[in-house]
Amino acid sequence: MKTTIQDVSQHHCSGCGACMNVCPFGAISMKENSEGFLFPVINSEKCTKCGLCYNRCPSVKFDDFFIETPTVYGMMAHDDIRETSSSGGMFSLLSEYVFSHNGIVCGVANTETFKLEFVFAENMEQLESIKGSKYYQAEVGNTYQKIKWYLDKGRTLLFCACPCQVAALKKFLGRAYGNLITADVVCHGVPSHLAVEQYVKTLADLDEVDALKFRDKAVYKWSSNIALYKKNGEIIRKHFNESTFYRAFGAGLPMRESCYNCKFARTARVGDFTLGDFWHISEFHQDLNDYNGTSSVFLNNEKAKAIYQTIEPKMYKSYQMPLENAIRYNTQLREPVIRHPARDVFYQLIKNGDFDQVVDNLLKRNHFDVGIAGYWYATNYGSVITYYSLYKAIEAMGYKTVILDRPDKHLDGEPQTVFARVFMNKFANISDSYPYFEQGNYDRLCDKYVVGSDQVWTPGAICDAGYRFFLDFVSDDKTKVAYAPSFGQDKFEARSETKKIVSYLLSRFDAVSVRENTGVDICEREFNIDAVQMIDPIFLNNREFYDRIAEYSNKRIETPYVLSYILDPDESKRNMLLKTQEEKGLTLVNLLDGRYGTFDRNNEKLNLPNTLKDVNEEEWIRLFRDSDFVITDSHHGFAMAVIFNKPVICIMNKSRGGTRFTSLLGWLGMLDRLVDKDEDINEKKYLFGEYDYSAVNQVIETKRAEALRWLSDSLKIDHAGAPAGLYDFVRGKLGEMERKISDLYNKNHELQRQLNDRK
Repeated sequence: MKTTIQDVSQHHCSGCGACMNVCPFGAISMKENSEGFLFPVINSEKCTKCGLCYNRCPSVKFDDFFIETPTVYGMMAHDDIRETSSSGGMFSLLSEYVFSHNGIVCGVANTETFKLEFVFAENMEQLESIKGSKYYQAEVGNTYQKIKWYLDKGRTLLFCACPCQVAALKKFLGRAYGNLITADVVCHGVPSHLAVEQYVKTLADLDEVDALKFRDKAVYKWSSNIALYKKNGEIIRKHFNESTFYRAFGAGLPMRESCYNCKFARTARVGDFTLGDFWHISEFHQDLNDYNGTSSVFLNNEKAKAIYQTIEPKMYKSYQMPLENAIRYNTQLREPVIRHPARDVFYQLIKNGDFDQVVDNLLKRNHFDVGIAGYWYATNYGSVITYYSLYKAIEAMGYKTVILDRPDKHLDGEPQTVFARVFMNKFANISDSYPYFEQGNYDRLCDKYVVGSDQVWTPGAICDAGYRFFLDFVSDDKTKVAYAPSFGQDKFEARSETKKIVSYLLSRFDAVSVRENTGVDICEREFNIDAVQMIDPIFLNNREFYDRIAEYSNKRIETPYVLSYILDPDESKRNMLLKTQEEKGLTLVNLLDGRYGTFDRNNEKLNLPNTLKDVNEEEWIRLFRDSDFVITDSHHGFAMAVIFNKPVICIMNKSRGGTRFTSLLGWLGMLDRLVDKDEDINEKKYLFGEYDYSAVNQVIETKRAEALRWLSDSLKIDHAGAPAGLYDFVRGKLGEMERKISDLYNKNHELQRQLNDRK
């Protein structure tokens, strides 16, 4: 069966419309999602699965369009042209050239107040509606089909659009046209019309609006600003410094998902011309700035150079410039816009909230509602995703949430580029890292604190992180909740002094849950604390949640496969994998622990082909989703297989804590999927068959609802305004002593240096 456009991840779909235009059967339409963005939808009754839509998608293959060596100019048209242009007026002069050759210009215009579409102009008067920047996405409709019709008639045509749309037109046409001129604009990313409308509501009622203009020069000259023209003649202007829309735009909050993965945000371009603002031109050429607009123009091929040479005499000023000057302040010529961690919640909140308040709250970094402490940074795929799932569950309850970074991050020896940090930086708020003796900074960040799941309540974790995961840094007047942490074993073996400290710190919690049923017993037996068992946070979100994350990855394995995810390889487990491969008759694809610096050692132990290296979090999830069978010695690997309803074999991994396996598989009713040694797998032939998840899924849904209620109720507990307790007083005094000791250490170090200098 041939691939269709539905096999392109929505996180990579730019809504360019090439698929809809190229479909010979009219089987594809563009439908708006809840955020206001258009995506292709296939009518299965009309679709023949010919694969044409997939093959013409610029997100699938795009490298053949890029032109690597542009020639760059800074230019200014005369004032009469620039007054109605966003920048230096290059688009107007280029359009004038096309009209003089009996040509047509296709670009974006407002056909309704908040609707952008591609229109065609045949003279300068008609061009007026196309001029000017538009800061949200246009509907393509059947534009590419119309362009082909004009081109086939021999008309010269200029197409000016975002680079993804220029690439889409070229893919649709399928061949070069000498009478086609293309200009891609330097695009920072596109919000939806919904975001713009919600912002405008803060300025006026929508039915009062006559026109909305971005980059209007009437007052603020060449700058980023908004001018709202009302039907009664009133004009409301907002400079970018006072506009929450521009603040959100600059922070990467409202963009289409594909903009964060844009393949066209680079110096090599797809159009004949590239048009943009030459920001900070005064630094490079003072004669090119009179504050009325200067264009950066890339001439990407000989056609563009010849046309530019023809129209250059009509320009007010034109100078060739070094490429590095043009890209220095235009980051979109180097890389895509960075995705703001609150991007998803932004679109949820603006539908029913005040746009200004939503943006102010989301962009305010100095305070959060809830802080989550835990081992999210441990470069373990399961740990990362379980903390992110908890983060999103709390965020969905309406709390502005932050993941607390480890103290003294710079001492852990891991770069910022490890997959755990790359993933969390992309999708979550992460706090700053403070020194251990300044942990009071963490306490000032939030009103409520949650210690997350995984093995954070073990003696080993105390050796590694002190009592941080018992929230020892949180003051008495803050809400403290434990959501499903694990003791790792069925007992807590530590010194009596350690147990006393843990017992006291647990007594300060407002609500305590643990991951394993053995943890409930430990809390009662060792610490006299009432605790309840709750599911691992990985189950707080459903399959669709993980499907969306998987779609950020384009990693595909074309053949059916067994996925193995092995944290601690040995000969016995290797035999199990080979036995599973033999029984299933499928390709075996292997994943190892993502822990930094361990791959080579574990790969040597496993000694199997198709063992993948440098897998990121999104790819890890997609590999589970697309697999046909899973075998794993990982608690969270088993959980991920269950979420995607995969036939699965779970290998007991006692070195990682045996109770976590028996507890999880026990409440799921799946203990028959657990094996301890390779002899087990040879005896239990049923393990290789299909598996009915109907009962398991019902258990998970019930447990998820229970857990979300418990977490919501626990977070509603509020201690705001409560007086400081004895713990706060003692902790404050200890903090003073730590600072004095630190000061004395530094002074002693300086005195020693001075003595050494005198010698």
